[in-house]
Amino acid sequence: MPFHESLQWEPLDGRTACRIAVYTDGDVTERDRWSKLLQWRVDRLRLMERAFDPLLEEYVGSN
Repeated sequence: MPFHESLQWEPLDGRTACRIAVYTDGDVTERDRWSKLLQWRVDRLRLMERAFDPLLEEYVGSN
């Protein structure tokens, strides 16, 4: 399952790191949508894990 949303690369002030995020228009105050929003988050986290784990393993292995 590829990303259909754009990833946001957000610099963190005063740090040499950034946040990589993906956002949805879901409103967490709508309790009847919580299960759909939670599933959306789980799906995106799994996609990010699949995308970034090999890169992180390669980076750690080279240091």
